[in-house]
Amino acid sequence: MGILRPPGALADDDDFLAACLRCEMCSQACDAQCLILFGPEEGRHAGTPFIMPEDAGCNLCLECTEACPSGALKLLTEKGEVDMGVAVVDENLCVSFNGTGACGACQTICPVPGKAITQGLFNRPTVVEEKCVGCGLCTETCPVKERKAIRVQTKRIWA
Repeated sequence: MGILRPPGALADDDDFLAACLRCEMCSQACDAQCLILFGPEEGRHAGTPFIMPEDAGCNLCLECTEACPSGALKLLTEKGEVDMGVAVVDENLCVSFNGTGACGACQTICPVPGKAITQGLFNRPTVVEEKCVGCGLCTETCPVKERKAIRVQTKRIWA
């Protein structure tokens, strides 16, 4: 799964870690209150922001990119510029796929409506990778309890 960093985070995590001042300005500016800071026990990641979409996805307000004084988060002005990761549907867990219901929550909440997540028969979601920004709102709203049926994957690895 990797680490889900805020919008505009430098693509290479080593570059991001080097640039981030750990000033907390991004998390203070976050309307959705989705930015969490790694604790001191997390070594080189300590004090840096990440998102846990199971709890709160990013609403793409982009205020964090304006608040960042160091350039660790590049200034973004359009939702379409965001590239945090890509949502992936687990068809075994998704109620619209496994026959235990017909949901559609992920498509309804998506901030790139009708483009990043489309619906098929029984509201079965299909993620359009080229349009998905990886905000995690779909994960937050997924009604599956234990392990969410739609989750964001990133290229960032925990190291």
